[in-house]
Amino acid sequence: MKAKIFTKGNESQIYLSNGSDFKNKKGEAKEQLIERVRKYVEEDLIESFDLKFMDAKSVKALASKAVLKTYPNVKGLFKELLGDLLISRGIDIPTEEEKPKAKKEIPKKPDSPKDSPKDSPKDRTGRQAILDAFKGTEAYKKAKKNVGRDVTYRNRGNKKDNVGIVKGVLINRNATKAYYMVLNIHTGKRDSCIFENLKFIN
Repeated sequence: MKAKIFTKGNESQIYLSNGSDFKNKKGEAKEQLIERVRKYVEEDLIESFDLKFMDAKSVKALASKAVLKTYPNVKGLFKELLGDLLISRGIDIPTEEEKPKAKKEIPKKPDSPKDSPKDSPKDRTGRQAILDAFKGTEAYKKAKKNVGRDVTYRNRGNKKDNVGIVKGVLINRNATKAYYMVLNIHTGKRDSCIFENLKFIN
């Protein structure tokens, strides 16, 4: 799942592509927030965590027209940063009265996938049972033993070999296939990789 993190001073907030967002708690460092959200995505949502860092330079590169269009429809730290950008450019920030007008053009929330109801406790229990059964397979147990090993691997659609360390084993949403989560030693980024595209060095 793709995600973006915005930081302002000691505040950090992560926005997931499914519409969820997470803000660091009092006393929680940015790194701790990242690990908390990573664990949620990888263990609860059973997806890979593709995080993009949005620094001040990235925000400042946004065109004013795009910022004015986006501002009324976002919240939290991202909204604050966009507001700061508009002020620095001498542009008036859209007022609260203007927000409802902008929202009329947005699709109704019930039609938006990101606003779909969360899994009920019954659904979560059933999914957990499926996951537990998959984790009991010999293939999964064997893959878990490879965590920590050095590997060369290739991303999907990339013919160039990368070097990394296996950091974990992930399971797809339907619990029918597992793949490795690999830390690229050159970029520091975590990639997901199917078993067939990975070779062990040690």
